[in-house]
Amino acid sequence: MTSLTQPSASAPRGASKRPVQAKSSGQWATIWRRLKRNRLALGGLGVLMAFVFMAIAAPLITPEDPTHFYLGKQQLPPVWVPESPAKLVPDPQFLFGTDQAGRDVLSRIVYGARTSVFVGIVPTLIIMLIGTTAGMLAGLFGGGLDNVLMRVVDVLEAFPDILFYIVLNVALRDTDFGKVASGLLLLFFSLAIVSWGGIARLVRGTTLGLRGREFVDAARSMGASDFFILFKHILPNAISIIVVWAALAMPRMIIAEATLAYLSLGMKGVTQLSESYFVTSWGQIISEGRTSLNSQPWILLITSFCIALIVIAVTFFGNGLRDAVDPRQSSSGR
Repeated sequence: MTSLTQPSASAPRGASKRPVQAKSSGQWATIWRRLKRNRLALGGLGVLMAFVFMAIAAPLITPEDPTHFYLGKQQLPPVWVPESPAKLVPDPQFLFGTDQAGRDVLSRIVYGARTSVFVGIVPTLIIMLIGTTAGMLAGLFGGGLDNVLMRVVDVLEAFPDILFYIVLNVALRDTDFGKVASGLLLLFFSLAIVSWGGIARLVRGTTLGLRGREFVDAARSMGASDFFILFKHILPNAISIIVVWAALAMPRMIIAEATLAYLSLGMKGVTQLSESYFVTSWGQIISEGRTSLNSQPWILLITSFCIALIVIAVTFFGNGLRDAVDPRQSSSGR
């Protein structure tokens, strides 16, 4: 009796590949269908897209220069506060008021979204590249390479991440490398270089489970190289797990940047808008506003709310994406 899982003898040679492609596209369609049923995940995605738009279109959202010092306009309260503790009244030109230096708070928050959004995305992409590559190589080849890579991961995970961030920033911030892009390149490097162990372990485990599957053995029997197997068979089957991990890792990057900026170890301040695409960050605004906590608590509250909102939004989206990718949800997703 002919097996239903084998292609018929009369089928063309390339026909056996079509179900795999249909399965791949059908898998992503199923994931999207499940994700659409999760209102919290869709709401988180919408909030995240709003922050991304705010970061890209900052000059269109606020006409004020976030680096300009408005003389005589220092410490103005936001428009919803009738009078500040210093007996100052709000100015409609500055909806969120001004800081101690006379800079528009709304403009600085809008431009600060650029840094927080990019800090959430860029280091995560670097971590994905390093961790995915290391995990696939360790899982596929095993042996000494697997042992060396996993011991490196053990060393990285033996120390608190924030300690590594602080050490790297203190050691390199005054070098030429640390001055590139107002210190953001160093920030991206420090966040990425010590955080790839988790995704490497995850991808390694997935690769170990896939390398003994029938389609991998079939590819080897046809003379496929190891790198062809990695990028043609292993990576496509692990990509959904990697995407979920990345969505859940972004909030940690944003919080880490805010923590470093609060400790005055984040990006360096920019005095003119033309100097850099990245003017300030939310963590830097909080660090500057802590000295005026009693007279201008709204600066810390508004900025902290923005950080909390984007972290919660990304977390909701990541959790929803994880539930949609979970194979145990397949029966309910049909």
